[in-house]
Amino acid sequence: MMSAPVVSCCRRLLVTLLLALLAGCVTQETTPFNKRDQAKAVEAYIALSIAYLRDGNAQMAKESLQKAKALDPDNPALFSATAYLFQWQGEPQLAEENYRKALSRNPQFSEARNNYGVFLYSQGRYDEAISELLKVAEDPLYAQRHQAYENLGYCALKKNDSALAIHYFSKALKINENQPNALLEMADLMLQAGNLSAANAHMGRFRDLLKMRQAEASARSYWIELQLARAQGNHDLEASNALKLKGLFPDSEEYRSYLKQSGRVP
Repeated sequence: MMSAPVVSCCRRLLVTLLLALLAGCVTQETTPFNKRDQAKAVEAYIALSIAYLRDGNAQMAKESLQKAKALDPDNPALFSATAYLFQWQGEPQLAEENYRKALSRNPQFSEARNNYGVFLYSQGRYDEAISELLKVAEDPLYAQRHQAYENLGYCALKKNDSALAIHYFSKALKINENQPNALLEMADLMLQAGNLSAANAHMGRFRDLLKMRQAEASARSYWIELQLARAQGNHDLEASNALKLKGLFPDSEEYRSYLKQSGRVP
């Protein structure tokens, strides 16, 4: 559910752009920010902190948040970013405290609520996560609404409710058909239901995203391809995906599952 960390070169570019923005926020006549510049600076510092954190630099992320706090200590986005920092550092109590502060300041802050839902999921609190994520999904103006539905699908999977998972993943793909994870999960769910045509359709769309470099192959994608090939009696394709699992992901749970199914448990 959580997005992957950005690579260092992207972070450096973002740092350069944000520092330029911060420099532009200072007036020539005087050092203090006016209200408009202050809001821009707070936004820039918060974005910079997230960029640093995704690059694994918690100290610089913390320093950026401190600068934002000095300018606007009651900013909802500041609390949300601070929550993300504490979540990253493995301090769930402080993370939750800050997510709640962000939402108490701005109950319509869908980005923070979505992140809070992800946090609750990570804590195994699936019913609470669903409650928060449904509120996000009901916000038609939230740009990442499809992600909220995808996250709801994962919550449903954890509750072993395949029908509900299919419902949520389908909603996610109706809003944005280019969601690799939702496509994989739908392919797997259709495969489990014995609907090979639908499973093939979802995997076909996933393969299209691979070709366009909008998705990455993983142990999970090879595992689903393997099972789909087996269900269709395509032994060559099954063997090909097994080799990919062995060569690229020998320590994965998916490869261990393949060995167990094949009666070759080490």
